[in-house]
This record gives sequence, C-alpha cells and structure tokens, in this order.
Amino acid sequence: MGTRVEFLREEEGRAQPLFCVREIGGRIWTSGPHLADAILVLRHQVEIGERRVRREEKPLDWITGLPLTYGRSALQATAPERDDARPLDVLLSEKTLLAFRSIEDFYYRDENQIRDATGQAIPLTRYRRAVDAGDAEVLVPLRLVLESLSPKLPTPGLDDLTRDFFGEFERFRREYPNWTSLYRRGEVWEKVLFGTPPERVPRRISEEEIDYGLFGRLGQRHYPRIEALALGAHQVWRMPEKPGSETATVEASVTRVVGEAAAEQAALDLARLRIPTKILLVRTDGAQPARLAQRLREALSRCGGLREGERYFILLSPPSEAPSNPWHLIKSDPASGEPWLASTWG
Repeated sequence: MGTRVEFLREEEGRAQPLFCVREIGGRIWTSGPHLADAILVLRHQVEIGERRVRREEKPLDWITGLPLTYGRSALQATAPERDDARPLDVLLSEKTLLAFRSIEDFYYRDENQIRDATGQAIPLTRYRRAVDAGDAEVLVPLRLVLESLSPKLPTPGLDDLTRDFFGEFERFRREYPNWTSLYRRGEVWEKVLFGTPPERVPRRISEEEIDYGLFGRLGQRHYPRIEALALGAHQVWRMPEKPGSETATVEASVTRVVGEAAAEQAALDLARLRIPTKILLVRTDGAQPARLAQRLREALSRCGGLREGERYFILLSPPSEAPSNPWHLIKSDPASGEPWLASTWG
C-alpha cells in the first residue's frame, strides 16, 4: 500500500494535472507530464497551512498536508489516496523522474526511452554513466529502469562485460585493502563473487537489498533479473518477455570451477548449452594460467563453433597463492569476428 497525491493547476476554470507524488515502500516516486514542477516541489521548501517544511525533515509529512502551495505558482493537491501501485506500475503508466542533479539537469522515462531535461532521448549507457558518477540523486533503482525498458534492451558486448566486471573488481579492491586474504579463502571469495547464498537471504527483504556479489552487480548493469544457483550455474541473468511478466528468458549464465581438470570439462559442457551469453570463471589453483588458457582455446576450437547469437567469455583468475597475478581472458563472439581471442588483465 502507498500514499498517492495528485498535484493540479487551475487553467481556464479547469484543474489540469501537473504531476503525481507517490510513496511506495518508503521511497518517493514522481511522475506526470510536468516533472520540472515536481522537482521544485521535491527539492525546495513548501507551505503547509502556516508551516514551512523542507523535504529533508520528514518527507511524508508534507504529502498529507493540504492545501499546498510553493513559490513558483499556486498548486492544488487532491486528497491523499491509498492505492496498491507498484514501482513498475508507476514507471509504465506515465513519465517518471529517474534521477536528477538540478532543475536543468535530470533524467526521466517516457515512451520506452530515457530522456534528459531537454526531452532528448539518450542511450542507456549514458544514463548509467551519469548515475555511476554519483552526483545525481537516483529516485528509481536501475533494476526497475531496465525492467520497464525490457525486452528491448541492448545486448552488452564482451568488451562492455570485461570493462564493467573489472571496474567492480577495482572498486572492491579499493574498499577492502585486505582483499588478498579474502581471495585465498575459497568459500569467502565465492561469496564476494556471488553474494549471499539464497538459503541465507532473509524473507522480508527487497530485491534491491539482496547482495548478488561482483558478478551480480555486473549482471544488474545490463539485465533486470538475477537468479542465484539456477540451471546448474552460480547465476543466471534473465530478460522478461515484457515488463512485469512472470516469464523471463535466460540471457546469460555464470559458472565457476576450480582447477585444470574441472575447467576443461566445464568449458566443453557450457559450450553445448543453448544460452546467448556463457560466462565461465576458472580459479587456476594447481595450474599454469597461460598454458591452461591455451588448452581451453584448443579444446573449444575442436568442438566446433558457437551457434548464431551466442557468445563465450572465460576468465581465468590467479591461483590462491598469487592473487595479484594477471587474469587470463578468452572471448568468442562470432558476430563481431572474434574467434577465441585471448588477452590478459592486471
């Protein structure tokens, strides 16, 4: 249940809708045709009767206070209502404010597009960079933005996945200076990579609060739904058939193994699966990473090429005793002409 308040302006004797403010799950959501007005109300102090209240005090107090005016022009707010709106319903129904820096610099969703303050449609990558910069206030979690735009989201390239994963890895290393000791402990490092095991996730917790680890954060940059320990993989990344649909197709899977023997078998098994993006993470304990990378490339080349629309990404992480050593990467994306391209990172 949430609180909804409609803001109106009188024009030619009629009440014209400006925007709507909703409180759903303790978050403030704004939508409607005049989002610039909504920003002014959300960001500046407003009058409630004879009392002035700032949003920073108690955000929900002023929602239920009537009548409401603010300096730019007089507004009327309809009596508060209770409804069963979900965040996704808000996103799909009207223009919805996603994030903003100022009255001249904000982002909103409109007609299956993300637009800036000028109304210009912008790529999802640009919006993500703006949010990642940290100087914009995010009103809508990225997962819900992706959900509302699905299934027409762009497929990330393997270079995008590489950059984003090691970006998350670098942030983790800066946040945890003792990361090498965590890396040497296999069970602990698996939680770093894939987050809290499903059986330990509290029941009363929102999707945004679940920790899916480094790989989960990578998946959440590109796909609306993350599922742990599914289809024999550590994680699968799904795309709904339409926004809010219970049915969602598997777009990517992430599998982790340890050691040389397990790596070759897992690589061949994963190649046979009909999944658009296959990701295999190998911890190279007891093996020479460079030689193992060459063996995997040869084995996969012998088993035939990938099917149309499939890509393969293999990451060979350093052995436990040398966590700072380089990572070895193998990528194959036939659509871009990359047949088992090898490289290193670090």
